Amino acid sequence: MNNICIPETDSTKLAALRAQLAEKPSVVLEMFAAEHGVSLQTVVECLPETNRVFAPGEFAEAVMADIADWGIVTVLVHTQDIILECKGKLPAGKTARGFYNLDHGSPIGGHFRLDQCAAMAFVRRAFMGSDSCSVSFFNRRGEAMFKIFVGREENRDLITSQVERFTALQDRFRNCS
Repeated sequence: MNNICIPETDSTKLAALRAQLAEKPSVVLEMFAAEHGVSLQTVVECLPETNRVFAPGEFAEAVMADIADWGIVTVLVHTQDIILECKGKLPAGKTARGFYNLDHGSPIGGHFRLDQCAAMAFVRRAFMGSDSCSVSFFNRRGEAMFKIFVGREENRDLITSQVERFTALQDRFRNCS
């Protein structure tokens, strides 16, 4: 199987993807992308405009810094073989030696090649019967590097203060053209 996904440009295929997503809006986007042989970014682009806002990858570090003030979030990495989730406070970070390095002190840690981030998408949609908000970070092939999800209260509702911060970022990028 070819792992390199080139952004889809066939308007007929894109229309078919949009129609299928409208029929099954709660589909796992990564699985849908793999099933149709397109990148995850292409699938997100096919979501209704009311569900997604894109931002240039050059703002990835600023977005990460903002999210570091949100509180408990879920960082998700979805590959063909695993869906890895880590809940915790996203630590602050700084760029050194070609990586955005997260500070210690949280279950979430690591080193991100944010220079490889070509775009981000702020996605708000229903998933498995619940509202969800996530920020997807895409590489130059349109594949997800990782996602960060707004946290949930004990009753499974989204944390209101995080939704407000998420919406503020969405609006910032929606309004910059």
